[in-house]
Amino acid sequence: MGKTKNILVLLFIFAFVISVALMILHTTKVANEKKISETDIVLIELPDDLSEGESLITESGCMICHQDSSKSVGPSWDAINERYKGDLTQILNLTMKVKNGGKGQWGEIAMTNHSHLKSDDIQLMIAWILSRKSNESDPKK
Repeated sequence: MGKTKNILVLLFIFAFVISVALMILHTTKVANEKKISETDIVLIELPDDLSEGESLITESGCMICHQDSSKSVGPSWDAINERYKGDLTQILNLTMKVKNGGKGQWGEIAMTNHSHLKSDDIQLMIAWILSRKSNESDPKK
């Protein structure tokens, strides 16, 4: 019984040490993850026809949290357009926010990061949002 108890204690200590090591590695990895900054994003030349931005929004699932003219989980396209007054110079800033995610700009619900999306595609999406007229795509209005 004594040997079994010693083996169990050693296994417990071993498992504990491994757990602590994994937590340290995970914490270090999270701390070292690079946030995207404006200097990491190159502003693309926007096409005259921004309808591709609308298609990318649909394909990327943005409509799960955003609507044309009414708030859902996130702000509506109209609210975003109103806040930035169609200011296309905000494209880099907003691209960075989409890539990194964030909280506090539009309330307490955080937007998850969308680092998997290409910066060029995000820019087209934002350009479409900022260039649309209110209720432009809302068939009810």
